[in-house]
Amino acid sequence: HLDPEYYMTRQMNEKSDVYSFGVVLLEVITGKPAISRSRTESVHLCDQVGSMLANGDIKCIVNQRLGDRFEVGSAWKITEIALASASESSEQRPTMSQVVMELKQSVFGRM
Repeated sequence: HLDPEYYMTRQMNEKSDVYSFGVVLLEVITGKPAISRSRTESVHLCDQVGSMLANGDIKCIVNQRLGDRFEVGSAWKITEIALASASESSEQRPTMSQVVMELKQSVFGRM
């Protein structure tokens, strides 16, 4: 999963890996591939999850195989972290250190 800014600049930056990690994290959360293709269109997972999150129903986002076996607050926070990490603009992405800290807090509580 390549940073969209790489396509324009042909240069990686310190937040390029953050983008890739964010997309992979969204794949893990949802159980879906990064790009869904149909005969008429291709939809990026970031766009799908972003609109579902705006509707406020985390249960539509989390991998359906989990059923109700997840903590809603943690899933919500992890999804927000993944979307921020996968932002198209590197300036809007957190650093990897921030991502790690926020993931630990969302899973283990305040640290």
